[in-house]
Amino acid sequence: MKNKLCTDIEMALGKGMHTPKDFDILRESIFTRLNVWVSSTTLKRIWGYLNDNVQTRRGTWDILARFIGYRDFDEWCNASG
Repeated sequence: MKNKLCTDIEMALGKGMHTPKDFDILRESIFTRLNVWVSSTTLKRIWGYLNDNVQTRRGTWDILARFIGYRDFDEWCNASG
């Protein structure tokens, strides 16, 4: 399900996440749209660009769902089936 959210974000952004600069662009776009910072490192973890054992906070999933127009992650999950 979380991979689908990443795909939905890439579609909304009109850009795939393949390089460190891509994650910086997403970070800036999130800030511009929501006035909230999400670190590039966190975004890289979510997309699997970095592999470590850090668990992403629920609030971060909510921010990503809000970025594509949903109230929170639960609303996005319900809409995405």
